[in-house]
Amino acid sequence: MEIISKVIKSPQFARFESAFRFGRLSHAYLIVGEDFSSNNAFCRAMALKLVCQQHVPCLECAPCKKILAGFHPDVFVYPKGKNFVVADSEDILANVAIRPFESDYKIFLINEIDKATPAAQNKLLKTVEEAPKNVVFLFNATNAQNVLQTIKSRAQQIGIDNFNQMPLDQHPDYGFLVDMIQNMQSSRQTLKYAVRFAEKTGFLSRLELLGELFEKMLYEKLGNGDLFGAVKNTYHEGAIAEILGQITLAKQQFLANVGVNLITDNLLLKILEVRFKWNQSA
Repeated sequence: MEIISKVIKSPQFARFESAFRFGRLSHAYLIVGEDFSSNNAFCRAMALKLVCQQHVPCLECAPCKKILAGFHPDVFVYPKGKNFVVADSEDILANVAIRPFESDYKIFLINEIDKATPAAQNKLLKTVEEAPKNVVFLFNATNAQNVLQTIKSRAQQIGIDNFNQMPLDQHPDYGFLVDMIQNMQSSRQTLKYAVRFAEKTGFLSRLELLGELFEKMLYEKLGNGDLFGAVKNTYHEGAIAEILGQITLAKQQFLANVGVNLITDNLLLKILEVRFKWNQSA
């Protein structure tokens, strides 16, 4: 229950709630994160949101309690065995057209789709693409590279945190990165921050935390929390979205063995450029 509570308070879940509220619910989602239990919890929280009597989720109504107990008649969890196989896909195909019994939605929660056989993934393609309007697929994966591109192209991807990790403010680079976000105002200042940021030890973790802090800033701009104070008003929502994209690119470059100094210089200068561009156009 504790991890579900953390998920519900996260900025990623807030964006899902916003999409639901404004009628932009997707027919399929792919939840990607490094921790399986966090991925599973995020999918369960999404299912709770969809079937909750108040669409909160409240965790107290009968539908919520059924999901938490693992026996809601409209929520189907896979794989049935160790990994998702063709038999699981066939089970879904036989079941997908049957109307929900108790809720507005029929939900198929598929854990670790990245460990499924290609045949099992392929067998789902047409069903995922042409599912009935009241059906939602919730896939999760710790390694998105092992998910077929044809599945990824049919699902909205959401990258999430490890909700079992330490609080953000206990991360060794927390104070440094908050200071950088608040006070880096010129290309000359990027040199000061680049030296520490480019340290190879903990570089990927530093990128992850930077992304989480900008996601938190976006969450604060919706009226939730006040870590960044007035500074958040100097970052337009569009700028934050672009910066998050640049951080994702930096992670990909690091995993492709691009040098950390080059990644750092490009990223910090891009943060300045994007922030200035959006402030000029606002």
